[in-house]
Amino acid sequence: MSRWEIGPRIGAGVSGAVHRAWDRERNRPVALKLVPVSSAAEAAQVVEAARAFAEIDHPNVVRVVAIEADTVAAGAAREAREVRVAMELVEGVDFVASLRPPRPAEEAQYRPSLLIVLGARVQEGGESAFSPLTAPETAQLRGLFEQLANGVAAIHRAGLVHGDLQPANVLVEHGRVVIVDFGLAAPIDAVREGLVGAPEYMAPEQGGAPAIPASDVYAMGVLLFEALTGAPPFDGSAQEVMVRKQTIGAPCPSLLVPVRDDLLDTLCVEMLRRAPELRPTAEAIAERLAFRPSQV
Repeated sequence: MSRWEIGPRIGAGVSGAVHRAWDRERNRPVALKLVPVSSAAEAAQVVEAARAFAEIDHPNVVRVVAIEADTVAAGAAREAREVRVAMELVEGVDFVASLRPPRPAEEAQYRPSLLIVLGARVQEGGESAFSPLTAPETAQLRGLFEQLANGVAAIHRAGLVHGDLQPANVLVEHGRVVIVDFGLAAPIDAVREGLVGAPEYMAPEQGGAPAIPASDVYAMGVLLFEALTGAPPFDGSAQEVMVRKQTIGAPCPSLLVPVRDDLLDTLCVEMLRRAPELRPTAEAIAERLAFRPSQV
């Protein structure tokens, strides 16, 4: 009998689908990622990334509880078919939705305008797509973003790049931020190249070079920008978004909406710098957010 009683799909990423499942061995629910592979070498790569993540013991990074590869006979040898990665089941909402519940479909239709050179979008009637957070929401965002920065810093200390930070991969469960789905994760010196991931959250350098830790920081900046304003800084097709990121800078959030936290506004600008070497590290971001004037 299989260890897993596989239930409904609860998510899907670039590398595979995630199902709610029951772990018969541990007698508890898990999130089970099923990653199809075409070769033993590909399976080994997936297992290596999963094992590296399993070694990270941090409250803001999903816990990996089991890894196994399914194989089938291929003549005298065996060929890999699927890698199964069981993780703690995080039943939260995505990072942006935790602060901004999704709008009704009829209110979410936008058309591009000349403002798109600044990364802006407008509704059909000309109303700005951007909207500010309240003071309590801004305070909540600061706490959540500090957790995100700590989680990303832990990933980087482990020698990994996540490579696909976006709202669906950063969940908030009862006030706890959890980074999930490491489908594009790899060692810092061996990250997958090419336009793989969500273009809105990818860094400019990912259009033609491997992702690096600073690329994760850029994605964090997009998440912060979207949380502060209600929309990502760039809109359009994947190619249009990447070209704009490589040729123009993202606008400062406070130019579009009132931002009630100067540090968040400043950090967002710094994280969205086009040159990766000019962005702060995740660890430095966490340290700045943890500092309180009363500590002086």
